[in-house]
Amino acid sequence: MKFQFAMDLYDIPQALDMLWKIHDRIDIVEIGTPMLLRFGLEAVSKIKRAYPQKLVLADAKIIDGGEFEADRCFEAGADVVTVMALANENTFYGILRSAERAGGRILADMMNVPDLERRAEKLLKIGLDYICVHNAADVLDTERMVSEAERVIKAVPAGHLAIAGGINPETIRRLKQFDPEILVVGNAIVHADNPRTMIEELHDAYDLA
Repeated sequence: MKFQFAMDLYDIPQALDMLWKIHDRIDIVEIGTPMLLRFGLEAVSKIKRAYPQKLVLADAKIIDGGEFEADRCFEAGADVVTVMALANENTFYGILRSAERAGGRILADMMNVPDLERRAEKLLKIGLDYICVHNAADVLDTERMVSEAERVIKAVPAGHLAIAGGINPETIRRLKQFDPEILVVGNAIVHADNPRTMIEELHDAYDLA
């Protein structure tokens, strides 16, 4: 299992300062959508230059113009780029072409997908790398997140499953059963009195669940 740290509200110096404290205990650095909107792909480039050994994810949430937009993210240094699972099929094919050229990976955000199992199975079949059950920030419903994970795992091997949104030491104990490849944690770390202690608590919660 990999821990992905989602950074949404930092500026670039704040992000670099936080990563200096915790980078050795996380696996994937996410440049969140709000950060991308504020600072553009410069945020991706600076983080990747500072931590070249880390996987950097650009949460671009692509919904159209897939190949062009993915190209820009990969050129900036992203290793993983996100696309909305509700996008057009041609958008996926464009993003996949971009990822193949760059040696990158694609994560599909399943937010608001009605037929989760069928869509997840299709996206995996056409070549997307990760299927992400996303407990949206404007909802944060743990029961719904667990229910959606139960549905998606029927169609997606655990090695392709990511889960995001409202993850903390308590919810980790419920999510461990799905053995996800990626758990995305943001606010639990950002708002902790001691972010490094929180990450240790997250690791312990997962290992002991």
